[in-house]
Amino acid sequence: MTPASRGKAWWGLGLVLVLVILGGLYFSGLVPLPFAQPKPKALCYVSPKNPNFIKETPGKDPEGNELVPVYATPTGAQKPTGSAVAVAPKAERKIKYWVAPMDPGYIRDKSGKSPMG
Repeated sequence: MTPASRGKAWWGLGLVLVLVILGGLYFSGLVPLPFAQPKPKALCYVSPKNPNFIKETPGKDPEGNELVPVYATPTGAQKPTGSAVAVAPKAERKIKYWVAPMDPGYIRDKSGKSPMG
């Protein structure tokens, strides 16, 4: 191997090494991707057990639970997609019979006092 070819080999090896390092940084996420969606900013943080406990910053509630972020609703999410279905209002239910709480065998067609009191 001549000294000139050794120099070219070192340059080639160095170029490959630089490309591998840049590719690793690109795919590891250290270099931002141009097509990546920006992460939405949380409006506030709410306790998972007590929805009335709201903070502006992340942290923990008084019970020690991690606060859950609340994000803005996308504009298209408020409108329902698909056809509207008409639902009839529930009719009032009629009671057919009454059962004594202590004696399930005692059934009457009218309300009243059970024989056990």
